[in-house]
Amino acid sequence: MKILDSIFGKKRKITDEFFGEIVSQRIKKENPNKEYTWYLDYLMSNGKEETQIILEGNFKTPNINQLEELKNIITNLPDLYTKMDSEVKKINLNKPSDKKLIVNKWHDEYYLSAVFPLEGQRPQFEICFDPIDDDNENLEYISLEYLNGEIKNMKF
Repeated sequence: MKILDSIFGKKRKITDEFFGEIVSQRIKKENPNKEYTWYLDYLMSNGKEETQIILEGNFKTPNINQLEELKNIITNLPDLYTKMDSEVKKINLNKPSDKKLIVNKWHDEYYLSAVFPLEGQRPQFEICFDPIDDDNENLEYISLEYLNGEIKNMKF
């Protein structure tokens, strides 16, 4: 046994049919009342970069509700993009012209970079998009809250 494992606990690994390997934070004691964080990197079917995903769960597995909602989000990304386009149009109304996103064009300039829970075990997420071109100083990240199939607090 490694010294780190005996002091801090071991990381657990599970394999999900959709996402592949999901790894937990170090777990020392199997406390059923404690929340543990689970991590995975996922490459979308047409992805240019991997998406980093964080889920909450227990010592055995990630939270099943979060996992299922995340699968739903990724499976239905075109629906999310349509909702985002609608939000982009609304937000653009109050932005100076040099800070506006171009509807439909942002899909080619950004990738889904991170998804993580907003609050503990609930299937609600913050979703972040980063520019594909790190050198383009005109592009900033996009973030939004995804609650019950709706977009809240989208920022860019």
